[in-house]
Amino acid sequence: MSSLVSRLWHRRPLWWSLNVGVLIVITLASLLSPGNLLVSTGGHDKLWHATAYFIAALLWRPLLRRPPSLVVVWIALVAYGALMEVLQGIGGVRSFEWLDMLANGSGVTAAVLLLALLWQRVLPPR
Repeated sequence: MSSLVSRLWHRRPLWWSLNVGVLIVITLASLLSPGNLLVSTGGHDKLWHATAYFIAALLWRPLLRRPPSLVVVWIALVAYGALMEVLQGIGGVRSFEWLDMLANGSGVTAAVLLLALLWQRVLPPR
């Protein structure tokens, strides 16, 4: 890896901040009224769900030391996606949707599988 990439790769506070920031964005996008969001889904709601959770899962890689940690990331993000859907159902502003939950889980699963395949080759352990 280049010197800059290597330095960025080993900046744990940066990666924690990015992860927390993505989760905050997902939370706001999940719980705010669609009219209050800065972007429109353009009819591709499920793709947005899958993409957001795919990115959220990918960003955990620099903080993980061993491949089994990916299972913890998968469980946590799938549970987080389910929680967001339940809160939407309770909140009254948005509605609970099984397909949204499936899209969230699909994004997490795709990212975790990709990370598992690339663990040693492209993204070396810390």
